[in-house]
Amino acid sequence: MAMDFLSSLADAVEVELEESSDSECNDPVSWGYFIHGSLVPAALIILILSHMQRRLKPYRAEDCCHRYYALIYPLNLIDDCDHRLPYSLAFGATASLILDLFFGTYSEYYTASVDQEWLKILIGGFATIEIGLACYPYFACISTPSRLTGSSLGFMYVSFWFTIQLTLNILCPDRPGTYFRYQSLVAQFPVLICMFLLAMYFLFTFIDTIKERHHTDIKPTLEEKMMKTHHAIYVQELLKKPVTKVYTGWEAKVYARYAPKDGFKYPTRICATFVVAVICMYQLSLPMIAGGRVGLQTLFYLILQGAPIYFKENNFTEATVNETLKIIGQTQTAADTSLVIGSCIAIALQLLYVGHIFVCYRKHVLRLYQGDRLFLPKDAITSQDAIVGNLKYCGYQIAYFLSGYIIITYVLFALVLIFSTLIIMPLINNAGFFFYVIANFLVPAAIIGAIVFSSQNILAKFYFLQPKLNEGDKDKPMALQHRQWYHNFSYLLVFLNTLLGLISALVRIIRGTLLGIFLLSRIDRPVLMRGYEIKDNAYKVYVGNLNMINQHSHPVLIVFCQLLINEYILPGRTKRYTSHRPGEGYGAMDESPSHDRTVQGRRKKAAIFHWQIAYTLLNNPSIIGTRKRSRALSFTDTHRRIDDLANPNKYNQILMPHAQQLMIRTQARKGDIVEPQGVTLDDLVMTDSAAPIVHQPTTPNSTELDSFTSPLTEAQLPTPDKTLDEATSDKTELIEEDGNSDSDDKSSTPLQAVV
Repeated sequence: MAMDFLSSLADAVEVELEESSDSECNDPVSWGYFIHGSLVPAALIILILSHMQRRLKPYRAEDCCHRYYALIYPLNLIDDCDHRLPYSLAFGATASLILDLFFGTYSEYYTASVDQEWLKILIGGFATIEIGLACYPYFACISTPSRLTGSSLGFMYVSFWFTIQLTLNILCPDRPGTYFRYQSLVAQFPVLICMFLLAMYFLFTFIDTIKERHHTDIKPTLEEKMMKTHHAIYVQELLKKPVTKVYTGWEAKVYARYAPKDGFKYPTRICATFVVAVICMYQLSLPMIAGGRVGLQTLFYLILQGAPIYFKENNFTEATVNETLKIIGQTQTAADTSLVIGSCIAIALQLLYVGHIFVCYRKHVLRLYQGDRLFLPKDAITSQDAIVGNLKYCGYQIAYFLSGYIIITYVLFALVLIFSTLIIMPLINNAGFFFYVIANFLVPAAIIGAIVFSSQNILAKFYFLQPKLNEGDKDKPMALQHRQWYHNFSYLLVFLNTLLGLISALVRIIRGTLLGIFLLSRIDRPVLMRGYEIKDNAYKVYVGNLNMINQHSHPVLIVFCQLLINEYILPGRTKRYTSHRPGEGYGAMDESPSHDRTVQGRRKKAAIFHWQIAYTLLNNPSIIGTRKRSRALSFTDTHRRIDDLANPNKYNQILMPHAQQLMIRTQARKGDIVEPQGVTLDDLVMTDSAAPIVHQPTTPNSTELDSFTSPLTEAQLPTPDKTLDEATSDKTELIEEDGNSDSDDKSSTPLQAVV
């Protein structure tokens, strides 16, 4: 009877496997032909968009295509925040192709089978370029300034892809490698939704552009719209007095974890990255769950086929065979259930990671905006590392996210299966024996282990530490009592802690392994210990990306640049274009008589600007470390030099330029002429700390030093009618006259700082 049951069970599993492996459709070649053929319309769209956009600098190639066919780009992944939705939809439409590159199934686009590894690498590189060009119009039609042309071409191209993919998935429900009917259609469902919404976006953009063509409003240029609304809001909030908002109820619980921040917007880069990651995880979860169940069925099918031979060789009785078959069936059910539970927990954990990564990303960016870099590793990230990190971030985050999901799924599957076989199944089959083992073996061992491990903490808290000085103190003072007993315990526990240390080492290995596995998807957290974070390539990419974003999208910097553009660049450009006569080339303007006056005006502004920089740095030595040349120094060296410059008690070691001039004047009165050291402000900042400039003369008093800290008068600033050379000579004469006088002029200025 048991053998008949075993045979029927094996036959049922075999029939199910045959049905799951049966496929009538084979279309990877046609899908590959479609990708190859889409390069033609993609290239035409790229040429049309390039023709619609003109080059900005015609003097470099005046005779080449009459400034047409400019170099276009698909999207801005540095600081773009305006087109997050369409770019995210465009990336979502490419998720299935990215997944093919991730698993290497792109080789089916070119040939049936590839055996050589070097050929697979070559085909992979070629497939990356081909897929990138095929999807290029998705993004170029969004970023192009020609909205009418871009929206019309984008709508036609996306509709073409949507129609082909939907048709192939409907007409071919059973593809090779699928485990249930219409699996490919279910997997492509998010991709098709993204394509449909992207097509609707292009359609609505086309309609809005047609309506706007009847308006004659002047559109702002790229320079005029450098500053976005959220940048202005962020700077306005900085200038306002901070107000503490009090939340109650559910808002207090939500805002305790994620408080709103005015003026901050997540960039397109991180939004599009996780749209692709989540869609790829969804597409990956279907074959993992379905394929895993089929694999388990195959495994137990082989076990059931070999079971009769094993039973006959060992002369199993009928009761033993029935009990063994029962355990095998329960194990199969437990394994199947564990796989589903592990996959669901892994998906939920990854989705929680996405939200937490967004929160940590905002926190890190805002801390960098405020100048707080304490959370970053101490090892310096070079400019090259920052650019490389910005380039690698999207791909690395997607790859680590998917790799983490795969590993976490199978680890959770193993943990749930172990829990089921060691606890659930014994509890179901023989509950009395299970509780007997727990009560006689596990409970005493757990109690003794808890006492041994916690005994030292209990003694330290209640016996060796002195009581609190005040009842409101959070902790007891680190003061010992009962020292004789403490010395005895410290001696005896050396031998016990050797055994406990071995157990703790094993626990540390297990804990580190589990944390490394479960935090693999999060590249914003280093998996290596402190001091070795920079060795983690993924975390290094994340830090480089943060530095790049902070350098190019800082709201204060962008608002400042926008104010400079509005104040100086745009008015000058308006005058230049107004004075330009029709029929003359751009070079004719440089040869006009007004060119000399323009150069003189620039020199005047440069002279005033340089003097203002010198005066600002003299009176604010704390900002010297923010200069470009000072950033090459380490954090410690920069602050040491700032302290040396700002501390008046150290003038006998390093003298400020105005203090050097004061020293020269003091020695001149005494008849002892001292040659100037010739140290400019930049040289003073970059001087090697190992060889400081030492001056032997006496330290000037505070009254004389104060004479160089007063503001400049209008007579000392270069006038608009003087060139840079005249302003410099006037400044020299002013200081020489002041040096020969006996009275201290409060408006004296350092000549070396001006030069």
